Order: sequence, then structure tokens, then C-alpha cells
Amino acid sequence: MSIILPALALFVVVSCGSESGKSPVKDRQDNGEVLLEDAWKEYSFREFYKAEKSFQRAALEAVAKEDLFSARTGLAFCHQFAKKLQATEDDFQFAISQYEQCLEKAGNDPKYTPFFKSMIAECNFRIYELSKDQKYLAKAEKLWDEVLKSAYGTVVAQDALLFRNVVPVDDYAGDGTGKRMLAIEEYLVPLLKEQGTKKPADSGQSNEQMLLAPVMAAFLERAYYNRKDFSKSVDWSKIYCDLGPTSYSAKAKAYFRTARTADTKLNDWKTARKYYSLLYRETGNDRRAYYAME
Repeated sequence: MSIILPALALFVVVSCGSESGKSPVKDRQDNGEVLLEDAWKEYSFREFYKAEKSFQRAALEAVAKEDLFSARTGLAFCHQFAKKLQATEDDFQFAISQYEQCLEKAGNDPKYTPFFKSMIAECNFRIYELSKDQKYLAKAEKLWDEVLKSAYGTVVAQDALLFRNVVPVDDYAGDGTGKRMLAIEEYLVPLLKEQGTKKPADSGQSNEQMLLAPVMAAFLERAYYNRKDFSKSVDWSKIYCDLGPTSYSAKAKAYFRTARTADTKLNDWKTARKYYSLLYRETGNDRRAYYAME
């Protein structure tokens, strides 16, 4: 699956539907819009068969362009994401057909086209994985190039960058992985130099360019560790900790990995002591806290 989709894709579709970022179906009462709202609820509850039927009816009854986009995206999701490892080439082709219909209606609107192109690229890549037909990989690469150029820095472009360079990795030691790591660093390093690792929430600012920076840093930490470059692994682990793991358990894991790598691989006692202490103080209920105290 994508790096953060379908959750991210759902966020993008919903937020594109209105300037406020709220669901375009909220506070509206006609039947098509009620169907659409119900369909997304069914999807969120993993009632995918019911959701698909509701999305089909909502697409037929949609009046607003945004509602049609949302309904067709929901239909695509029911095949692209909901079936997970059981998804077939036909499922991805169906999803592509839905996104292409949206693209035709959206034209070159920068509010919508990067998202739909990114989704089509992912579907083409999945078909390539199943069929090994290079033409689908070529289609995906072309679309990713377009998204990264036209929507640089947006959350959609960041997700495209991550999917393109992380999902295909099956061998951290390979030369291809090094090139993929470099592509992510070329995006992230200049932003870190310019803005540092202070979380946007801490500064009271909304910085879309840095939204997926923690995911990028986590990937680089793991990649460098597996390539046995432990110093760079710790560097990226520190950045990930500063940018902010998204949960209590993720924070505890990040602190422990940073401390343990510095401790056992680098003999860097200062860094190890700092992150063992953070683990004990900030995530004291984690099962590793006692070990960190010791």
C-alpha cells in the first residue's frame, strides 16, 4: 500500500471539497450527498461491499463536482485499497478508470489533478508488480515526474515521492536503494537546513512541506542502519525524534532505537544516555523503560 494512503488520500479528497477542509457533504441534505456521507462512513467501518454500492449511487446522483470526485474516489478505493493483497490487475484498472474520469472533469485544476495523477501512478505501479510489464512502470514514472514538478512540496507530492522511492525497496544494500535514499534526502535536507526540526505545531505554523518529513526521516534511519552506516542512522533517528513520532509507542521505539544504536554500535555514551533518559522520563510505562533506567 502507499506510505500513508488510503488515510492520506481520504484526507486530500475530503479537504479538497471545501475551503474549510471539512467534508463537502456536511450540512447538505439532498439524497446524493447523504448517500456520499453514508458511503464514507461505511468505508471507514470496513463495510466495503455496502460502501461500493453507496458510492455507485452517489456518483449517479452527485450534483457538485467535488461530490462526484469523492464518490468516484471512493469507488476506486474499494478496489485499490480495500482488497489489499487480494487486489488484481482488474481492480487497479477499475480504479484507474475512476480517477481518469475525475481527471477529465478536473482539467488542469491544481487543487485536484496532482492527487488523481498520483493515484493513477500508484495503480500502474501495482499492475507492474503483478504483470512485470515495463509499460506500466513507465506510465507510473511519467506521472510521478509530473506530480513532483507541478505540485512540489504539497502533501500529495510528498506521498508520491515516498511511494516512488520506498515501496519498491526490497534490498537495502542495493545501489538502487542508495539512489532512492538520495532522492528523499534531496527533498528533506534543504528544508531541515532552512526550517530546522521544530514541529510546525510547536511554532504555531502550518507547514505543508514538512508534513511527511517524519516518515522520510524514519525511512532514512532504517535504510542507513541496514546499510550498516550506524552514524548516519543515528543522525536520522535524532531528526525523527525531533520532528515528532505520531504515537506514544512510536516515540518509545524511536528513543530506544536511537539509544541502543548509539550504545552498541558507536560507543557514543552521551547520545545513548540522552535517549535512554528520554525514554525513561517521557515513556515510563513502556516495557523498555526499566531497561533504559538500568
